Amino acid sequence: MPNNSRSSSHSVVKTVDFQHIDAIEPVNIGQLNSTFIPYLVSFAWWDGKIKKVNFLNKRPIWANPTVREVQRLIEDTEISDAFIDVGANVGFMALFALNRKQPVFAVEPISYNIAKICEGIDANIERGWCTLDNARQQMHLYHAAAGEEWMASVNITRPSDEIGHFDAASLSKEALGQEDLVTETIPLITVDSIIPDDMNVGVVKIDVQGHEIDVLRGMEKILSRRKGYPKYVIYEDDHLVTKLAGNKPGACKQLLEDHGYTCGTTSGGDTLCEKFEDVVRKFDIQILESRLQDLKTP
Repeated sequence: MPNNSRSSSHSVVKTVDFQHIDAIEPVNIGQLNSTFIPYLVSFAWWDGKIKKVNFLNKRPIWANPTVREVQRLIEDTEISDAFIDVGANVGFMALFALNRKQPVFAVEPISYNIAKICEGIDANIERGWCTLDNARQQMHLYHAAAGEEWMASVNITRPSDEIGHFDAASLSKEALGQEDLVTETIPLITVDSIIPDDMNVGVVKIDVQGHEIDVLRGMEKILSRRKGYPKYVIYEDDHLVTKLAGNKPGACKQLLEDHGYTCGTTSGGDTLCEKFEDVVRKFDIQILESRLQDLKTP
């Protein structure tokens, strides 16, 4: 990662003010399919669905397996539980949680996608599916990358404007497998640094092109909670991309299992990990027994 700068003290990275982000034409607003609640998304110009559907006048567009799975997981959590979306793209999942009136912490490195998320927020407000007050209070949008540590600036690599497909962006250009690339300079934050200590977390979704383990290492404080920990963690698990990014396949699963999670593979090929309450109670009992043993030791 060239041209990265560190600071001894963490500067506050401000959230994006969605009301003051200019739209990027063309703006293609469409309703994404959901069996739970309706919501609108601003689709990227390169998305093939745009050629097939006149969004606002046709039936909702069917979401891919990962989006449908995350919708289900979010629906299985409390309204007060935060949804953390690292690598939020254009908001396919963040906007669903927002319309459900949940706290949303979305981290997205690409400026184009940030604009599309803001367009999506505006569209849902205009349709009446989300209120302005709710969006202001519940949507915490960061134009940044998430990793293991805080850094004032890092270079994120994405395909050039001619290629589009801005969903494929990484801290490692090798993970993209393309030659026509450009960079954007943004802050690197940790998830632990943006989530209030008293806020429960329901679902964490991570899709960062091979750097998922770095995101998890930057949120171990949350993963270690005795209560209010994420009920579900779902992440992209492409072993080839992980290797190209310089990381070890299986490291994410091992870290989560070390924190009491049980992991398996979803129908869409992602890895889904869940922490059950009885596991937490078991850990608490083990800690208590250890302390009692220490007291008995002369």
